[in-house]
Amino acid sequence: MNWDAMMALMNEYASCHSFACLLSGTRLDCANRVFWGINPFLIVQIKNGQISLQTTDTKTQAEMNVFEFLKQLFNAYQHLNLKHAGAIGYFSYECGHYVETLPKCTDNEAIDDIVICFYSTFYDYQISEKLLTRYDFETQMPAFEKDPVNASIQTSISSIHQHIHRSDYIQQLQRVIEYIREGDIYQANISQKFSIQGEFDGFSLFKRLFSINPAPFFAYLNVVGIEIISSSPERFIVCNGNHIETRPIKGTISRGQTPYDDQKNQKILLNSTKDTAELAMIVDLLRNDLGKISCPGSVKVREFKRVEPYNNVYHLISIVDALSESSVMPIDVIKAVFPGGSITGCPKIRSMEIISEIEQETRGIYTGSIFFHSYGHYFDSNIAIRTLLIKGKQMTFRVGGGIVYDSIPENEYNETIYKGQSILQSLGIDHTAYLM
Repeated sequence: MNWDAMMALMNEYASCHSFACLLSGTRLDCANRVFWGINPFLIVQIKNGQISLQTTDTKTQAEMNVFEFLKQLFNAYQHLNLKHAGAIGYFSYECGHYVETLPKCTDNEAIDDIVICFYSTFYDYQISEKLLTRYDFETQMPAFEKDPVNASIQTSISSIHQHIHRSDYIQQLQRVIEYIREGDIYQANISQKFSIQGEFDGFSLFKRLFSINPAPFFAYLNVVGIEIISSSPERFIVCNGNHIETRPIKGTISRGQTPYDDQKNQKILLNSTKDTAELAMIVDLLRNDLGKISCPGSVKVREFKRVEPYNNVYHLISIVDALSESSVMPIDVIKAVFPGGSITGCPKIRSMEIISEIEQETRGIYTGSIFFHSYGHYFDSNIAIRTLLIKGKQMTFRVGGGIVYDSIPENEYNETIYKGQSILQSLGIDHTAYLM
């Protein structure tokens, strides 16, 4: 099956509220799969530790440790050993509260901390082989009715609001630099928020955004009354058997207007002492996090500094590998490393405390993770950056960046706008209006 035929088939299912898709773009070595599922037979929602399980005809509650519950839940399907079928869901940034004691923030996003859909019909498209696999999980099991979205909705924007003025954002970054000078932290990731009012055709926006700036870890989820559109370039965790991999991003520079400028910017990024140090700090943090659940001596930095090209920016990435003991499940790995160090800072806990103090509200899906967990021993996930949340007639998204001792706040502000360029462009908004 070719790409166009696969996309046409996906379009047939996109009008279902139960539809979710994980889509790989670019020719990078981690962009090789497309997953999508329809008609879940089980939906799990978790908020503030309260666990709700919904099937087609029942809704029940469970009370137990969240990560222990998730381990038991996925363990019930491991014996099937199916790599091409499974569950799609998300962990919000606030799942960090299930791991560490952190300050509470105002919950303006008001979404579940965790949502997971276990799909009765699942598709896996392997890009390199142009091979599409469909799996129907116990077809006699009832699934949720297809609940079509109003196909007549067209995206139209009535207003856009930048929640913090650029001068105030720069002051926030200066506060972070002062914390660094005082020795509290080495780095923290600070974001700013945009809200847009209007009518939104989420799946059309997803496809438009993919055409503007394809990335390896695109995702679209239409579940429990919300839509999530993620154009993330960053892998969080992949578990394949006992092999674990993470690919943190640290270091960004805009693309040039000419091939010469492109090469110059790429060289600047590769040779940047600041960005290299920032990447090294996060790699060290992730090595320590993975060490909690890995075989002794197995954590290795396979590649420390790679420049990856995207339509609007270049990124620096690292690749870190580890091997887990046979008893370790993907949920154990997530618990050990969540949230990702590349979007918190170093040391992680103190950075998260400072993030709460400065941003003063929940992040929701932003810098959480969207994932696929097979009915077996395969798990893959992104860091949910460049990610939109649609809830009713409001869309929100955040953009941010890592701040270190020698950060220049004005430049860091502009970097956040470059990161949001594709999102704004997909909505017909000129990003340059927000640059300094």
